[in-house]
Amino acid sequence: MTESLGLSEALQELAEEMAASRAAILQQWRQRVDSDPQISATSSMTRSQFHDHIPHILEIFGQELCAPSTPQNEVSQDARQTDLAEQHSQHRWQQGYNLRSLVREWGHLNCCMVEWFDARSAPAPALAQARMLWAELVNHQLSVGAVEHESLLKVEAGARLQNLQNALETVRQMEEARAEMLRQVSHDLRGGLSVVTTASSLLGSEVIDEDAREQVMAILQSGVRSVSEMLSDLLDMSRLEAGQEQRAVGHFDAGQLLLELCRSSQVLADTKGLWLRGEGPESLTVEGDSTKVRRIAQNLLLNALKYTHEGGVTMSWGEADKEQWGFSISDTGPGLPAVSAAPLAHEIAQATQRAQEVEAQSPAEWEKNSPSTQSKSVEPEDDAPIKAPFASPAHPLSGVGEGIGLSIVKRLCDLLHGTLELESRQGQGSTFRVVLPRRYPAV
Repeated sequence: MTESLGLSEALQELAEEMAASRAAILQQWRQRVDSDPQISATSSMTRSQFHDHIPHILEIFGQELCAPSTPQNEVSQDARQTDLAEQHSQHRWQQGYNLRSLVREWGHLNCCMVEWFDARSAPAPALAQARMLWAELVNHQLSVGAVEHESLLKVEAGARLQNLQNALETVRQMEEARAEMLRQVSHDLRGGLSVVTTASSLLGSEVIDEDAREQVMAILQSGVRSVSEMLSDLLDMSRLEAGQEQRAVGHFDAGQLLLELCRSSQVLADTKGLWLRGEGPESLTVEGDSTKVRRIAQNLLLNALKYTHEGGVTMSWGEADKEQWGFSISDTGPGLPAVSAAPLAHEIAQATQRAQEVEAQSPAEWEKNSPSTQSKSVEPEDDAPIKAPFASPAHPLSGVGEGIGLSIVKRLCDLLHGTLELESRQGQGSTFRVVLPRRYPAV
């Protein structure tokens, strides 16, 4: 009994000495780990990050030295140590440790504790039991930590595999979209060249009269122009895909840019007997690439005028919020049928979703919420002559080169960190909405 009481008192004294020496033990441990060339992750860790759960583990070890050895206590201690081992292993994983670094780190802590035990003058039985309990703790920590590390490694491997599969699926979809676009462009080019070939053959015929010759010449010129535009679009698309297009960011007046675009397009609207309205503040200073913004707006505006045969087109612009501005182009054209719109809708579906998340206001609300700005409307005079509209195509996507033009618009929006949204219903017209940042981070 006396021997047992003496052992308990000696273990109690060891626990108290260890608690008083804990800071010195942790400091010596940090020095040993920092000097280990095979452990590099600690250089950027703060003291609290490095210590992590180790002070708590040492505290619990001190409690184990003082606690009577019973089956109930051993189960409770194992559960606490297991929980701490898993948490410490997870923390070291997050700090970039591999399993070798984790084991070596524990080896350094074990050396520090062995040296500390060797420096004690406690009775030999107490030191022997303390060393045995410490060895059991280190063994438990390493075994649980290794299992947790392996589990995390499997989770990371699964996540990487999933990311790789997602990337491969994205590449596959991009290749399919590219192939479909090239198929459409090839079809359009073949159609345009067929028109040019037929017209050229007719011009070489001696039986054609002068009036018909002029009509054929006009068809030939139109065909050559269409083919030239498609080839130009292909070059633009290739530059965008190759990353050769760069943003030239600067301050510009978006209100004046879009207003001038409406004015310059008024002749085309008048020719087709359409009204064209520009609605938005006369001045809207933003940051961005004015040339590319104009290309986006011009492409969408001319596209709307091209496929609208009754009514007209409205371009609206203004602030979306303090960080964004945008413009929309709405027409009263035939809209996009569900089948015809599918490829285009699929192309910009993700952009539409992002735009809906960041844009809470419609273009009409942008102007309504800017009472200090003046609005300018560009439309034909009431007594302006209305001329007969051109013949309506079968559906809006029947035009030559349409797919690649809208692909360029979307890629330009991506280049400008903007979003593109499409709303369309057959028989009710279409609306394209573009949202762009008001400023860009300095490079």
